[in-house]
Amino acid sequence: QSLELALELSTLGCIHRDLEQWAEALTAYLEAKGIMEDNGWTATEEYGELLSSLGRLEMDQKRYEQAMEWYSKSEAVLSNFK
Repeated sequence: QSLELALELSTLGCIHRDLEQWAEALTAYLEAKGIMEDNGWTATEEYGELLSSLGRLEMDQKRYEQAMEWYSKSEAVLSNFK
């Protein structure tokens, strides 16, 4: 499985989120996350952005505590790229 596939799944998740298809968005994001983790791509900017997308998905559903957990994980990764 490639990084390209993970990024396409992440994009698909964003489309579902925009359409308020929460379950489908979560499925796509988590599949992308699994691919990235399985391949050791957890210290990449793309992985950090994916975690942030998971946070936005939780915010959209007013699940603020879960959103903050994702945002915190995202910031830990993305802080290496600032």
